Amino acid sequence: FWTYAAGMLALAGFPLFAGFWSKDDILHSAAHWPVTTGPFLLGVFGALLTAFYMTRQVCYVFLGTPRSRVRESAADLRSKSAPARSHPPSHDDRHSHNTQPHESPAVMTAPLVVLAAFAVLLGFVGTPVCPWFQGFLTGHHEPAALGNLFRWETFSMMLLSSAIVAIGLGAGWWLYGRQPARSAEETDPLEKARPSLFAVLRGKFFIDELYEATVIRLNSWSAWLCDWLDRYLWHGA
Repeated sequence: FWTYAAGMLALAGFPLFAGFWSKDDILHSAAHWPVTTGPFLLGVFGALLTAFYMTRQVCYVFLGTPRSRVRESAADLRSKSAPARSHPPSHDDRHSHNTQPHESPAVMTAPLVVLAAFAVLLGFVGTPVCPWFQGFLTGHHEPAALGNLFRWETFSMMLLSSAIVAIGLGAGWWLYGRQPARSAEETDPLEKARPSLFAVLRGKFFIDELYEATVIRLNSWSAWLCDWLDRYLWHGA
């Protein structure tokens, strides 16, 4: 849970986690783009959604009572019907009891701990106080200065970024954390409150359908046209 939470907070852009500094830098650059504020507004909306849906995910995965159904294994059924066993346990039997949630083995936990540590600490190589990584990429190195953090254009963006994360986390907790789901069939709280909005989210903003109706259809038509030209025009010529 703790390694998952570290990654979740970094992805949501929680203050001082790695994702906070990168998100803040992106929003800062977008806000100062002279052409339009569109990318900045999209970035703000994306940051809000990320904090919200990651909170929802943590609530569904870790909070409340287990919602999975543990079915009786074949080994259990056989043991009830035939107490005396003359054959050694099969591969399926040996692994059939491992159905309850449990901690991962070290081969998975150790890399997760490393990733969680990076999620917390790695962003500090690119903070306004010491923008080492930006200098490495651009070749323009600036000296470390704590005052860079309190410039109004930087500090105000950090405040806005923190407020966005707080709203997303708070909304996610309000809907999913206060009363966690008790069964897998329970209706999503957002679906109860806003069915039409939830339909759009469940349909992934219908991007797949739009892609199918435009790009895929155009590609299929182009392939048919190329085949027709090859068969009846170029081959004939």
